[in-house]
Amino acid sequence: MTEGGYKYQIKGCAVQGGFAQVFKAYVDNNPDDVVALKPPFPWEFYMYRQLDMRISEKKKLHLYSDYSILVSDYLVHGTLQDAINSNTVIGGSMEEVLCIYYTIELLHILEILHDIAIIHGDFKPDNLLIWYSRDDLTESKDDFLTCSGPWHNQGLCLVDWGRGIDLCFFPEKTKFIGDSRTLGFRCIEMQENKPWRGHFRWTCTGCVSLFT
Repeated sequence: MTEGGYKYQIKGCAVQGGFAQVFKAYVDNNPDDVVALKPPFPWEFYMYRQLDMRISEKKKLHLYSDYSILVSDYLVHGTLQDAINSNTVIGGSMEEVLCIYYTIELLHILEILHDIAIIHGDFKPDNLLIWYSRDDLTESKDDFLTCSGPWHNQGLCLVDWGRGIDLCFFPEKTKFIGDSRTLGFRCIEMQENKPWRGHFRWTCTGCVSLFT
């Protein structure tokens, strides 16, 4: 498949989501240049563009009258939910220090989204891809806190922005009424049909979930 001057060799379905399949592909037949291809909602690409402008996250979209393809980095290590499930299958649990690390990552993502006035709308372990650095991680506290050095490419990547909300379109302090209908990850305000904005809840998996 050729799009936007690039030739993508599709290597199979990487994941089957609730609304779309995501495919693994080589760019110009280069096995070292691997991307994920997904048929997105145009709104999802808009949200990625806002992230691009506000926190330098890069994506490409090929949009036509009859179809569209979202091109993004291909992360091979699965989701945070996969990591949780892998421990459950063997009757164990994730190491405490790793739980603490991922919790810090989750809260850091939430803090950034609040700062740039964006709500994700479906914040849960299934939508958080694990990202491992190719380089050895330093023990520097400053590198960890600032996500610099090899820590820059280590952590979690939030995906699936089809339910995203750009708060810049609304008056300050606007609240919303609605239900994500994602079982187990609905904030209390949704469950009680009350207004919400940047609400979230903790689940039994130890992961912070939902809205922003």
